[in-house]
Formats: sequence, structure tokens, C-alpha cells
Amino acid sequence: VANRVSSFTIPLGATVNMDGTAIMQGVATAFIAQAFNIDLTMGDYLMVIMTATLASIGTAGVPGVGLVMLAMVLNQVGLPLEGIALIMGVDRLLDMIRT
Repeated sequence: VANRVSSFTIPLGATVNMDGTAIMQGVATAFIAQAFNIDLTMGDYLMVIMTATLASIGTAGVPGVGLVMLAMVLNQVGLPLEGIALIMGVDRLLDMIRT
């Protein structure tokens, strides 16, 4: 592979391929909705999938940024941002794996 091609595609692929962040945002949103006894509709779940996917593409590979993006996803579907406090206890350990 030419150096010119790899110098462009490797950083781009590392930024776009943040699957762990997208999965965490979807699972955390469903967990927070259940913890607050809020029912999400199919449209809400589709909005979570779309927002989490776009957020994971636009997120830098920096530790701790997943919680910031989670706030955006929660706000999009109308869930309370206080639910992030439930995730913060385990996020530091999981963030090392995700990042």
C-alpha cells in the first residue's frame, strides 16, 4: 500500500470506526430509559440509532468523550440528563475498552 494512501485512510478509519462508542450510547440510553421507567417508542429507538451512529463518526478518539455524546443522544429522545450519573460509575473502566 502506498504511503500516501495509508497516511490518509488509517487516521480516517480510526475516527469513523468508533463502534464501541455507538453501541455504548444505544445501550446506555435504553438502560437510562428503563431506570427512569420511561417507555421509548420505535421512533425513539431509531432516533437513538441515527444519533449514536452520527455521534460516533464525529467523535474524536479521546477518553471520556463518550459521556458528552451520550448527553446529546439523551437530549434528542427527551430523557433526563441526570441519568448520566448512573453511567459515570462504570464509564471510566468501560471507556478504556471503548477508546
